[in-house]
Amino acid sequence: MLWQWSPYVIAEFAAAAGIVIMAIYFPWRDLNRRSSLIGVTLLLVCSLWMLAHAIEIGLPVPSYKSYLMGAQLIWGIIALTLWLLYIVHQIGPKKWLTKRVFVLLGIMPLMSILGVISNHFHHLIWIKPGLDSQNPYLPLQPTYGITYWICVVYIVVLIFTGSFLLIKNVVRPHYNRIGESAILLIAAVLPMLAALIEILGLSNSLKLSIGITPWVSLISTIMLVWTLPRFHLRNVIPFARDTVFERIEDCIIVLDKRDRVLDLNPAAERFVGHKISDVMGYSVKQILPQWPGQIGIADQTIASDKEIVLERGGEQRTFNMSVSVAADPDGHSTSKVVLLADITYRKKAEEERQQSAEQLLNALKATYRQDIRARGNPV
Repeated sequence: MLWQWSPYVIAEFAAAAGIVIMAIYFPWRDLNRRSSLIGVTLLLVCSLWMLAHAIEIGLPVPSYKSYLMGAQLIWGIIALTLWLLYIVHQIGPKKWLTKRVFVLLGIMPLMSILGVISNHFHHLIWIKPGLDSQNPYLPLQPTYGITYWICVVYIVVLIFTGSFLLIKNVVRPHYNRIGESAILLIAAVLPMLAALIEILGLSNSLKLSIGITPWVSLISTIMLVWTLPRFHLRNVIPFARDTVFERIEDCIIVLDKRDRVLDLNPAAERFVGHKISDVMGYSVKQILPQWPGQIGIADQTIASDKEIVLERGGEQRTFNMSVSVAADPDGHSTSKVVLLADITYRKKAEEERQQSAEQLLNALKATYRQDIRARGNPV
């Protein structure tokens, strides 16, 4: 028998396909180009890790399982390395984002690849892998070598470092982000629990018939890439947000370079009729379809200030739209802050003053003409 189907195999194939679909969608979720690239690569590597695990469960042949176990070790190390890099890109510390750190983080994945490929020469990864006949899915039961345990230590260091950074940022006081914080805490704790279960050999005690590390890592990654970009975007708002951004009566809309919504202050939420949690990442034209051509400023790279007329509450109102453009250190536009100040009453007052001035001027002219006629002089 060369293949054995099971619910676990079907579920893991489905999970691998689903994570590929999520990787295609993800660039629209994370607005930072570099972290988006890391996130997409992380998701694709997780799908390969899950796929290798599924095939290992389905194939009862020891020689094939040996190759697949090596592939899982490689994909797992790469995935968890990218997992840590993604966390650092989002919430820091930024001083870690250096070429030296990247080189150091690349050493162990390279060692694992070389070790797995050449294991039949030196047996530093595992020795004489056999099948666990007590398990219905016949997993390999090898004697591990020194290189394998070095890889395990590296994985544990990655997991605990990334989890520490997440927990450190989540436990700080934030503004109305209880749900996001809870999800990130779960994403931080799950890999640590899985690592402890694997290290302490509790899989048999817990009667786990398959390895849980790929599943736990996959779930943690999905939580991370779905929640961390939004958590980070809100975290970069200055501390003065509570007194300025939240309480200002004018509408503030923060857009990325593709005119997707990054943030709304409460006044803007009331104006558009949506909470920021419901529309973050949407195009501004999707939430404000009645404003085509006036708010779409994707090609704008310099600040501007102009008046626009919009419909609000069934009446035409005049707004002063100020656009401030933010740029990265390389000078590339990254986001725009649109400030909409309702100047309808001021414009009406100006129009009324202008009308009054014109009426007074016309009255003076009429009086002058009457006075000229009274004197018998033609006008």
